[in-house]
Amino acid sequence: NYNLPDSGRTLTILTDDPSEPMMKIPLLSRSRPTQQRKRPQEEMKGKAMPSFELQMIGGSKVASSSLASQVTVLNFVAPNCGFCKKQLPELEKIRRSYEAKGVKFVTVSQKMGKRAFTGEESEGVMRQYGYNGPLAINHDNSVGQMFKARSYPSLFVIGQDGKVASVHVGFRQQTFGPQLTGSLDKLLAGGTASPAPQPKGLSAAPAKKRTP
Repeated sequence: NYNLPDSGRTLTILTDDPSEPMMKIPLLSRSRPTQQRKRPQEEMKGKAMPSFELQMIGGSKVASSSLASQVTVLNFVAPNCGFCKKQLPELEKIRRSYEAKGVKFVTVSQKMGKRAFTGEESEGVMRQYGYNGPLAINHDNSVGQMFKARSYPSLFVIGQDGKVASVHVGFRQQTFGPQLTGSLDKLLAGGTASPAPQPKGLSAAPAKKRTP
């Protein structure tokens, strides 16, 4: 007999599953009109890519300036994110096809929750998930915060003009591939990627880890 407020509530479940120790489930009132709540990272669409530098696995670095004038897929994930485990194998299939077309892929390992992964541990997890592309470590989440990536996975497609062309939050098996390849094809053809409908699946970082 609990009545939800119009603003809804969030149910947080702690589990003993190391791959997904925390799940956040939004609860909405049935009487509330259905609407898409805009996530913070979606606000980046159309904006210029922030200036950043990332430490890559292997010792090299990649800076935003080096990504200019090419289509880039910047994917923020966490080693203990359950939906990232599902997304990364599908991203790898796309990467293998589109790198040959000149698209740059960079997956960024962020920290979610209290568990601190080393760079070596993060690489092992990502490779185990099936992702074999360029991997950066940013466990202070400083770069993710620039993109307002507060839940994982959060994927940003950046056009040749250095602006965020589309944002893909979470993962849904049926739509992830077509949405991402559609965005990439439009950009490679000289067009503008359209916004992607938002899937339900994502893992959220704890609120106390967010930067106001």
